[in-house]
Amino acid sequence: MIARRLAVVLAAALAASPAARAQTSPSRRAPASAAKKPAAKALAAPAAVAAEPAPAPAPVAQGPAPVAAETAGGLSQEPPAGWFAEPEWRIATLLGAEFGIGDASYSALKLRVDAERTVRALSPRAALGWVISAGVLHASDSQDVPVPMMGTVAMEWGANLFEVVPAARVTYALGPKLWIHGDAGLGVAYTAASGSVDVPGIGHVEPVSGGVAGVARLAGGLAFTPTPNVRVGAQLVGFDVRFGDGVGSAFSFLVSASHRL
Repeated sequence: MIARRLAVVLAAALAASPAARAQTSPSRRAPASAAKKPAAKALAAPAAVAAEPAPAPAPVAQGPAPVAAETAGGLSQEPPAGWFAEPEWRIATLLGAEFGIGDASYSALKLRVDAERTVRALSPRAALGWVISAGVLHASDSQDVPVPMMGTVAMEWGANLFEVVPAARVTYALGPKLWIHGDAGLGVAYTAASGSVDVPGIGHVEPVSGGVAGVARLAGGLAFTPTPNVRVGAQLVGFDVRFGDGVGSAFSFLVSASHRL
């Protein structure tokens, strides 16, 4: 009997347990759903923050546009400032031709050595300097001169000329490697001359003479610098006005090459 009662009580307890679980489950799940709602709101808040547009970055200050580099060697380029302040002397060798003017009509090979130095800048492109020139040449000529009562007199002469001319030089830069210059100076020349004259009725005469003369020089030329130490150029025109004894006035054309000491 006890066993039967225990079985009945156990069956009743087992039958009642599903109904109790069904009644208690809604009350237990409600707090869980209520707890999930704040979490959903909490998750929605960052999403709203993320949806807001990010502030635009502050504008970056732009510097001036870089200036395009000019063509190397162009005439519009400013020359480097250092070329005006060359502390070293330059030695130039010049070789060319000299042509006599007026009565002293001759053509001669001329050799000249120049020592040049820049003194100061006159502007961003111009500079003032000094040039000391030492030159030598051999001039000669022959003429037949009609002389009244004597006929034609044949004259021949030759002269060795030595001159030293200090001059001021103004240089203007057309570009970083190309310059033009003008010279003006006063100097002295010495001439050792010899000649011969065939005079009808007298014979052959060989007078020898020499003398000292002053020299006024005006010249202009250009120079090109392939390297910082070497320059090549030309004296395109040069006038040497000589006053005194010896070889007379002349003009010359010379090519040059110089090197920094």
